[in-house]
Amino acid sequence: MIDLTISIVNTNNRDMLDACLASIRSNTRRISYETIVVDNACTDGSADMVAEKYPWAQLICNSGRLGFSANHNQALRLMRGRYCIILNEDTALHPECLDLMVEYMDAHQDIGALGPLIHNSDGSLQQSVFRIPTISVLVSHALFLGAVMPNIPYFGGYRKWPHNAIADVPFLSGACIMFPSELMRAVGYMDDGFFIYCEDPDICKRVREAGRRVVFFPHAQITHFGGGTFTHGGGTNVNHFLISTHRFFRKHYGRTAELAAAALLFSGAATRTAAFGAAAHLAPASKREYFAARRDLFRRVVIWYRNNGIPRSKV
Repeated sequence: MIDLTISIVNTNNRDMLDACLASIRSNTRRISYETIVVDNACTDGSADMVAEKYPWAQLICNSGRLGFSANHNQALRLMRGRYCIILNEDTALHPECLDLMVEYMDAHQDIGALGPLIHNSDGSLQQSVFRIPTISVLVSHALFLGAVMPNIPYFGGYRKWPHNAIADVPFLSGACIMFPSELMRAVGYMDDGFFIYCEDPDICKRVREAGRRVVFFPHAQITHFGGGTFTHGGGTNVNHFLISTHRFFRKHYGRTAELAAAALLFSGAATRTAAFGAAAHLAPASKREYFAARRDLFRRVVIWYRNNGIPRSKV
């Protein structure tokens, strides 16, 4: 049996996909694997590049655009490996990354999801461990408790967490997560209802509810070139993020929790819009652009709620 099925979704990211596939080939040495690339209706010649340069990769070509989970599920439903991994196309594996992950999973059969250490393109640490979204997390955010106590994960999340030791964690970055294939089938694969955002806390929460561990494993490492899409994105990203967040709260906690989440998200965004707006005027010139960008990000959240109210999310 094959050790690992690698699922990669690509949306018009030809050059990054090329580098990702090359890194798999050059840095995977001890395990057997299959690679399935889902071409998400690309228009940049990605499919032709894969067929020409990487004939060992299986290619699925979409006629129209699908979301993150639906795309990966196309590959996962074909998997033949004992384990499967969802891997972003804008990543590059470090030496023996997949070998080490498979070997660690083999030695620890109670693990249901395993994530590596992730670097930014400049070599700095990229946060890859996060808190599961809950009402208490949103309260902490709305009251700026994370800013007051950033080093305490309960309040500040994992931004300041050193990411330097193997640990059980709430959820892992969806840029790279490995699962036992039998568990992925048992929990019903990724949730197609999340187009983008919240699919990673959702699958990790379901893994934990199935009685398996979610583990951060820093001995395996990758570089992720495209982190922070929500922070740097525009209105489309805000729209997807809020729709997915509403769906997550409704799915896992019910309608009352979804309504409470909406109130906390709106109030937190409104407060930050005002605070960053004031900072953009009062801060030293070198900091004003940063504060203005943060003000504009949270203003888009406020505008979204003013335009949409509190939607009744579908689960």
